[in-house]
Amino acid sequence: MNVKLESEELFNSFRESGVPLTFGKKMYAELVGQSVSTVSGNICKGTGVATYSKLGKSKNSQVLFMLKDVCNFITSQKVQVA
Repeated sequence: MNVKLESEELFNSFRESGVPLTFGKKMYAELVGQSVSTVSGNICKGTGVATYSKLGKSKNSQVLFMLKDVCNFITSQKVQVA
């Protein structure tokens, strides 16, 4: 199946279940099955996290994720098995 099509199906599924278009670290952690502290660590490292926006310049500024970006990230992380 096409990655873009999978991403769109995942997006529609999340929207039907009430996931908002933008959300913070807590909701992101729930969607990807990680703890909030793991998500925060990945943000600091700059790896293993979907594209996000940071509101402010300080270390503790709020982070927002867009559902579209999270769906693209999840579907791009698939591993093919033989």
